Amino acid sequence: MAAKVPPARVVRAVETARHYLGGLHRRTVPAPVAMMEMILAAWSAQAITAAADLGIADALAKGPLSAEELAIAVNADADAIRRLLADAELRRRLGEQGRRRVLERFTADHMARGFERLYGDLLS
Repeated sequence: MAAKVPPARVVRAVETARHYLGGLHRRTVPAPVAMMEMILAAWSAQAITAAADLGIADALAKGPLSAEELAIAVNADADAIRRLLADAELRRRLGEQGRRRVLERFTADHMARGFERLYGDLLS
């Protein structure tokens, strides 16, 4: 059964409610929590955008593909896809490295210092 897209007015109403509730939430949680939530949302959006740009969902819409077929369909490296699909330890390790990098470079304090520098430069 194919998923159905809701009417545009329903989508707009849900998005409007989500927008206002998100704003309320950001105003009621500590600033570092709000910042981390916005950062995580941005990263999720980047991952989704990358998958969409590659056309992964479109490539898999008609059914499963081998690593080689998927690589050809999305213009990616078949060996890299094969390694990721076959090696749970590699996926875990890459995930941990990504998390460590985020915690080193994108903490709320780090981001706040970056914004302070940016605003300082803009106001100078």
